[in-house]
Amino acid sequence: MRIAAPEGVAGTGGDGREKMAGGAGGGYNAGMTTARMFFDKLHGFLVAMEKVLGFRQVIQIRLPRSARAVAKANKRRIEAMSLQWEGDFQPALDLWVRTETEKALKNTDRVVGEACIILGHTVLEGFVFDLLNVVKDADPALWHKIKNQKSGKLVSNVALLVQVCNSEAVFQNADPATYDPKKIEPIDRLRHKLIHEHLSAPDLGDVDDHLEHIRKLGVLLGFSIQSKYKFRAIRNITSVRSSSAKTAPPKG
Repeated sequence: MRIAAPEGVAGTGGDGREKMAGGAGGGYNAGMTTARMFFDKLHGFLVAMEKVLGFRQVIQIRLPRSARAVAKANKRRIEAMSLQWEGDFQPALDLWVRTETEKALKNTDRVVGEACIILGHTVLEGFVFDLLNVVKDADPALWHKIKNQKSGKLVSNVALLVQVCNSEAVFQNADPATYDPKKIEPIDRLRHKLIHEHLSAPDLGDVDDHLEHIRKLGVLLGFSIQSKYKFRAIRNITSVRSSSAKTAPPKG
């Protein structure tokens, strides 16, 4: 994916003038133009999601190799113990090795899946918060009307951003399921259970689908804010790879 670099960007607010992030009071990222702040945060989101997706992909690729290593280790344990045993226990021991190996691999895959869901949720939550700050700096009049709707909940803040951007053409080309705040609710609840009710071992569902939804939602919201406030890049110098990232906003 080609994305705008933090350096060398220009942008205007809704009134056509370049704005400084943080305002005169020296607030959020004071001294940085709103456009540059936006591209900086978009870049950060894409890089962070690339790392989360890449981590999961690497583990999945290495699991078959790990399976062989775990099986060998289990066999060595059996060989060491079987010296004290009498009779032919080989079929039962082979079954034990297979069972223990499968358990170890499933546990590894689950732990990685849990970590990726929590990390992906955190990355999106931070990016959504950053986009609301962009709205605050780029469009003070609008922000004055909606600021009381901002909350500490991801689902509510996503809904607020959708409210801000749903008139943009980007939304007309996107699958409604991508930006439906209700679609993020199951991931939000799952993340809560993983952190606060870990012993309950909740069903993770399709981890890859969860992560892809997080990525698509973040990209859509980012492109929508860029479109709304006409942020433009002078040059593109950074390339970020994602599992299924496109140059254009996602269409679902």
